[in-house]
Formats: sequence, structure tokens, C-alpha cells
Amino acid sequence: MTLTSPSTDQPDTPAPKGAHVLVISGSVSLYKEVTIAVAVDTRIQIVHVKSQLNGVTMFRRELPDVVILDVDGTDNQDWLVTVSRIRKIDRHAMIVMMSSKSIGHNASIYTDGLARGATDFLTVPASGDDAATKKAFRWKLNALVHALTIARRQVGPAPKREATRSPDRSAKLAYDTASITLRPRSLLKPTALAIASSTGGPRALLAVIAALPRDLGIPIFITQHMPSGFTTSLAKSISSKTNWECQEGVEGALALPGHIYLAPGGFHMEMEAGTPHTRIRITDTPPENFCKPSANPMIRSLIKIYGANLLLAVLTGMGTDALAGATQLAEAGGTVIAQDQETSVVWGMPGAVATNGLCSTVQPIDEIASEITRIVHGKA
Repeated sequence: MTLTSPSTDQPDTPAPKGAHVLVISGSVSLYKEVTIAVAVDTRIQIVHVKSQLNGVTMFRRELPDVVILDVDGTDNQDWLVTVSRIRKIDRHAMIVMMSSKSIGHNASIYTDGLARGATDFLTVPASGDDAATKKAFRWKLNALVHALTIARRQVGPAPKREATRSPDRSAKLAYDTASITLRPRSLLKPTALAIASSTGGPRALLAVIAALPRDLGIPIFITQHMPSGFTTSLAKSISSKTNWECQEGVEGALALPGHIYLAPGGFHMEMEAGTPHTRIRITDTPPENFCKPSANPMIRSLIKIYGANLLLAVLTGMGTDALAGATQLAEAGGTVIAQDQETSVVWGMPGAVATNGLCSTVQPIDEIASEITRIVHGKA
């Protein structure tokens, strides 16, 4: 995701007590950037190992909250295997891939890492990058460590921790699930589907799209927070692993029923009414919610075209992007659904729309596709 940092150097809330980060990297410069980013919060503890093999061993022994995995300087299979091995030890492991190379260098491999269970990807600033770029990176990494630590602890102790460590009570739920109030869904059948996702989104998107029937008969528009280069690979991955055709949004292209359009990294994707089909517009306006692409411009533009006939699904993700758009959609009479907290990597985006009373239903990820199908087909 193209991200800008706020005026402060760290997230609004401190890391949970004793946040534990394992850095697997043979790069001195990468390790230095990590330590600078998290040094502003003394609650964060860092353990560093240089090799992939020792990293897996250390993970099994320490069971950290977050893993920062250097994907440079090793054979591609080495770190991909490391992701798989760590996830085998702890299926809820929070792994952030990190590289000093541009994403275009090998975007498909990084997408494979996300498919195997890695949570996010960050590019380490080059030594010649300006101060603003470095500040944005440090803020993003610090925010990720905070959010992923809380998310990991909310699902319970990791394997082998249960007998020796009780859950950290400082890692409180970000939202009180008992406060969720559902609203009736629109009486109108949806003629378009919008999906918003961020941290943990690629795996969630594949799970949902693979389960959607091809006879849904409506266009699908997706904003997944990703940097430029990643979205091309993600679109190809969706197309190859599902029965759907997915492509990055292209300026001026027609949005056809039965096709999926993904916002390109580094730009917003908006739509405008056309005859007989909606037309895609790619805009280079400022970030919203520190994100570019942001889901809000997409949702706003779709509301102008489809109104109450728009269905919005908000999946796992950090932050509150899509909240403003979902609020406008609810006011327009459309339908909003969200992924539940238990199956979300981070229940930020879906939690925000759920706890603000905007959803008609909140479901685990493996029920989202069937819920979409029921709504689109007009079934109770």
C-alpha cells in the first residue's frame, strides 16, 4: 500500500506489554531500520537471528508476537519455506516480509508469500531516500507491530505457551463485540459488489472469490491496500486460483458483469456512469486514511451509480478505511457486510463498520461468499 505517515512518529496507542518481535535477517542495514522504527516504544522486545534455519528454530523456542522476515539475499524457496514452517508451528503467526528491493523485482514471489500466510510486505527505504519516505516506513512498521501483536494475542496463546504463560490482559479487544447492532439489508438486489481489504486481505480475497458462483452476474470492484507492482501479481493470482477473471483497473475501461476489477497500487480506482456499462477511472489524488489506493473513493463513486443496489463487503485490515464509504452507503440504503473478528488477521476495517451499526451481518471468512450469493440472488 502507498502510505503516508501522520505528524507523530508512532501509532496512537502503545504496544501491548512485552510485545515480542523476531527479526530474521542477515542485513545489518535492514536490522538497523527495524530497530530505529520500534525504538520509540520501549515495550517492544527484539530478538535477532541471521539465518532462515535459525529463525525457524528461534521462532519455535520464543513464539514471538510478530516476525519480520528479510526476503533478500536468500534463495526464493528458502524464505518461502520459512513462512510455511513458521505457520505450521503457529497457524496464527504474524509475519511481515521485508525487502530493500523494489516490488517489481519479483512481485509474484512476494504474492506467493502472502498466499502461504505472510501478513504484509514492506520495502525498506534506500539510503538516499528522503526523510519523509523513511518516516512513513518507520510509522507503518511501528503501527504494524502494534496492531499485529494485539491481533495475535487476541486469538489466544501460541502452542506451548499455554502451560507457562497466561494471556496478556493488556492486549484488550479493539472492539466490544457485544456492542454490534445489525441493520436490515437493502430490499433491492445488488447490481454491483465492492470489496475492501488490507492486512491479511490477499488470503481472504482468494477464499471469498474462489467460493463465489460464476453466475453471480454483476461486476466486482476491489480495493486491497497494496503498493504498485503487487496488485498486478495479485490480479493474476486471483485469476489463476479461482474461476474468475480479475484484472487491474485501467483508465477508461468498461466494467463488465462477471468480471473483477482491482484498484492498482499507488492510485485510487473510481467509477463513473456509462452506457451501457460503468467506466473505470484511475485517479492520482492524495491518499485517504494514509492509504493509496483507498476504499473510500471507490465506494463513493459506486454509490453515485448504484445507490441502494450496491453491496459492500469489508474484510480483514488495519485502520478504518471504508468506514466513511460504508456510512454513506448505509445512508443511501445499500447493504454492508463484514468479516468477523475471529477470522480476521486484524479486525480494524471490518470492526469499524460493524461496531458503528452499519452491517446487516458479520460473518467468518468462509461464510462471506455464501452470504454475498444469498443477497445477490435475493434469498433470505
